[in-house]
Amino acid sequence: MKSSSTSPRSIMKLALSLASFGFVATSLVVATHWATKEAIEQQRKQQLIKGFSQVLPQNMLDQNLLERCILLEQDPLLGSDQKKSVWLAKEQDKVVAMVFQTTAPDGYNGDIDLLLASDLTQKVLDVRVISHKETPGLGDRIDIRKSDWIKSFSEKSLHESNDSRWAVTKDGGMFDGFTGATITPRAVVKAVKNTLVYQGMHQSEILEQAYNCGDDSMLKDDQDD
Repeated sequence: MKSSSTSPRSIMKLALSLASFGFVATSLVVATHWATKEAIEQQRKQQLIKGFSQVLPQNMLDQNLLERCILLEQDPLLGSDQKKSVWLAKEQDKVVAMVFQTTAPDGYNGDIDLLLASDLTQKVLDVRVISHKETPGLGDRIDIRKSDWIKSFSEKSLHESNDSRWAVTKDGGMFDGFTGATITPRAVVKAVKNTLVYQGMHQSEILEQAYNCGDDSMLKDDQDD
């Protein structure tokens, strides 16, 4: 019986074909990545700008706000084992407010990510929920699209770290709870309070730091107002 064999020339041609295919496939992946990277970055910036416009008064918004960003070390008061960012809002070249990324880790269905703006006296300007998985019709009333509850933090101040007013009414505090869904508002109130405590502890060092976020600053999916 005559045995078939593959010549070295044929093997070389096959190897070159496979190598060419691999090169083309890799090049397409790289090209797609770079083509979409800029679009993703622009979308992220637009989400941040939209978030800023919801928690800061108009006079504190300017085109350089995105760049005035400091990456914070992980801290339990910010509710996550991930680094968070803070942006510094200015008026007449003077810092007048801070916008924090923060998380309520104990929501009914998991993390609730927030954007919180406060002035340098630790008075809340406004808060918005950026992402959550709370139960529709119950816990999702923290979402500005569902109710105005989240606006109840506006103009509130933390007098001291153990300020008992910073709790839901069911716990003797000043923030309304949700019927059948106390866990969610309780988690958000605690997160806002903890962030103000963090600000009080670290504000001076934050104001002395150089801006350093770069590409490490990420805001999770924003939600429409």
